[in-house]
Amino acid sequence: MAAKKSRPRAASNRVAGREIPVGRGTVTGRFRDGKPKLVVATKAPAKTDVQAGVERLAQVAKTSNVDVSVFNALIDQLAEAMTDRQSTELGLTEHEASFLIESGDFTPEEFAEAAAFVTSGGLAKLERETHVRALTNTYTASEVAALLGIDASSVRHRQSKNTLYGFRAGRVRLYPRWQFILGEKASTIPHLPLLVRAIPSDWDPADVEGFMTTPQDELRPSDDANDRNEWMTPIEWLAAAKDPAPVVGILEDADIT
Repeated sequence: MAAKKSRPRAASNRVAGREIPVGRGTVTGRFRDGKPKLVVATKAPAKTDVQAGVERLAQVAKTSNVDVSVFNALIDQLAEAMTDRQSTELGLTEHEASFLIESGDFTPEEFAEAAAFVTSGGLAKLERETHVRALTNTYTASEVAALLGIDASSVRHRQSKNTLYGFRAGRVRLYPRWQFILGEKASTIPHLPLLVRAIPSDWDPADVEGFMTTPQDELRPSDDANDRNEWMTPIEWLAAAKDPAPVVGILEDADIT
């Protein structure tokens, strides 16, 4: 599956009831109702902050090349992110946290790092950034039509037959750029229909974007390619006209876990 992302290691290996240094300062973690939770003070934006944010957004919108439908989808995503903030609870009991360390799945340092990442809002921030990328790295139906030399109705027909991957964003349907190979004559990546049909039904566009752009352990150019830097992303693998079975297999395994 997706390769684990490296993060700066926390200076402390203590979790419950201890202080854990994180990027935004030091916060205190305690077990509450049997679950570890870090107490982080938040400050609501003032009216001037809101006005400055709106003005900045308006200025960027004027100079960007983002389609208006994508812009509106981004606004919806921002509003949703502000009204549905991710919990900063780890969701583990003290016993479960201890088990992860004692079983060898995590060293104390790694657990402290992961705990700090979640409870400081790092995970939520990463998810928001991934969702934004999934929205902005797209084409509209009219853009896909121009790219492939077909009409917009044909684009929608291909999507309905799972020969293109698209998703709804507000009132429009968007098509991620990863599925297209640009050149003198643009095309879709080889075996795209197999890939689209194998995408787990509970994956959202950000999940798919993350998977397609992350090097996978199972996608190695050769059997002796043990260096992580040699692993290929699903996009690279399929664009190189390699056997789609390993990519489809990863997706099918993800669909039953």
